[in-house]
Amino acid sequence: KEEFISAVEEMLDRNPEEAATILHDPKYHNILESSGWELVPRLSAYLTDYNRLENVQLYKSTVDLLLEIAKVANPEDILFEFIEQAEKQINIDRFIVVMKAVKIVLFRLPQRRGLAIGWFCNALIRFLTEISTAQTAKLEGDEQLLLENDVHFQFIENLYLEIIDFFTPFLEEVEHGEYTVSEKHIVIYRDTIQKTLLKLFGHPFMKIYLGRGKPNSTFRSIAEKILNFVFRFGDDLMSFLDCVNVSEVDNTTVDREYDNSSLGVFYYLILVEGIYIEKIPYVYSSIYLLRQLLFLTTSLMKEDDFNAQWKGLMLAENALSRIGDKELIFEEAGHIQCKDFAEQCSKIMIYSESKKNREKAVPIFHKFLRIFDPRGRFYMLLSLQDTVKEPGFVGYLATRTKDFVAESLYSKNFEELKYFTGKCLRDLIKKFCRLEDGCETDLVRNSDLIISSLNLLRYLIIRDTENFTGFLELLPFLDNNYLSPLKKAIQMSRAHYELQKKEINQPSNTGGVKTSTSVSVGGMELPNLSSEQKFQIIDGALNMFDLIDSLLSRLIECIHDHKTL
Repeated sequence: KEEFISAVEEMLDRNPEEAATILHDPKYHNILESSGWELVPRLSAYLTDYNRLENVQLYKSTVDLLLEIAKVANPEDILFEFIEQAEKQINIDRFIVVMKAVKIVLFRLPQRRGLAIGWFCNALIRFLTEISTAQTAKLEGDEQLLLENDVHFQFIENLYLEIIDFFTPFLEEVEHGEYTVSEKHIVIYRDTIQKTLLKLFGHPFMKIYLGRGKPNSTFRSIAEKILNFVFRFGDDLMSFLDCVNVSEVDNTTVDREYDNSSLGVFYYLILVEGIYIEKIPYVYSSIYLLRQLLFLTTSLMKEDDFNAQWKGLMLAENALSRIGDKELIFEEAGHIQCKDFAEQCSKIMIYSESKKNREKAVPIFHKFLRIFDPRGRFYMLLSLQDTVKEPGFVGYLATRTKDFVAESLYSKNFEELKYFTGKCLRDLIKKFCRLEDGCETDLVRNSDLIISSLNLLRYLIIRDTENFTGFLELLPFLDNNYLSPLKKAIQMSRAHYELQKKEINQPSNTGGVKTSTSVSVGGMELPNLSSEQKFQIIDGALNMFDLIDSLLSRLIECIHDHKTL
């Protein structure tokens, strides 16, 4: 046995073109059949990037040897050895060779293939989840099309093409119902293949641009082929919504039967990109679709990748478009996924480095709030202020509150008035109208919230002259806890920034030498900027204080006018 292994390795080193011939030597036939599996790790070590580029013939001969061993060695022994190789941290080219060998061995084991294919499928998904896509994270849409010329992405592209080739003959069995696997394993055989195909839409596929921007995009073509494979099982494509993971337990993609991110991409391709949309039955409740799809969109939006987030946003937009204003009753909403979705969408609105994603998230979130009944709107507005602390976002919620109050006053609908007048409205206003640090609150950082809250108060005092909303009962509280402290905060902030302005590059008292003055705006110290740049930033802050002061003064006038009526 050792003589045989040494002979193969010696032939590879000395004359790689003829190395495969040694496998046909009759004197090694029995050894090859019984111990051929021992060659697999030894030969696999030759499958390096260096040999692929610098020792082309050696690399090619090694591949030929491994595939030949897959054809003649004991199939059960060799299968486990190849799967063990697949589970190691290897490069994409080496994995492709192993996958081709596994395919050969599986066809030699028809009675065990129903179970054995699952062992390799687990290794395949695990390998995919570990592929690096760091270079895609900050690229958007058409920018990513350029990556199809990147060497690393060409490897990924080739891997997916080989995966399609791997599954093609097995799909022929599924489609025609003519199985060579053991009858007792047919169900698990079908399920394993189908679930693996769906998981192929997860990492790294979810982070790759799959839109219509480039008609001949290979990745788009691959997506369509995998969808076709799933369709060939004959199942209702929407039935996989029942498989959405609603558990908060964070299992790995490999361990879960179905993965939310990959299902999200699957339904993105169908519902947003329109692939096989004509095969979708229109029998599902729009509320059911929304509930299930929100889990999927949230999973995608949690990814730190522009393209994955975009797919989540677009799928959310599609799901929300099926629901009319106030159609979603709060009790039917499914609190967990709605709250989680709202938090993730708001994070993209606020923090995403992608302008495209930020701008897309705003109308989606607006639509999301509007689909709730009045009770749902109220509780979403109330709870989000406690979970998303960013002042700009809370200011956005104050503006939406003003819109909902206006709607309730116009419609005179009892349910709307119940949640956007009286105590409920006062509870919301108290959340919006607060200075966390009193007079020392950073007005620059909180400017959006302050402006939105002042506009809300001004609207109420002008619109609700008869105190139908019960808002006037809050005036003493607001005056003591918000308006008066805000007036003082403006004075203090203005004085502080005026002083900083005077100190910028002011000559020192001793030598007439200019000194560098540290300037902070919005709680952050400015970098080393020129005096002119610092002046511009400080003037911007002072203008903001003037705007807030103007709004506050106008509000105080309106309150005074109302009291004198």
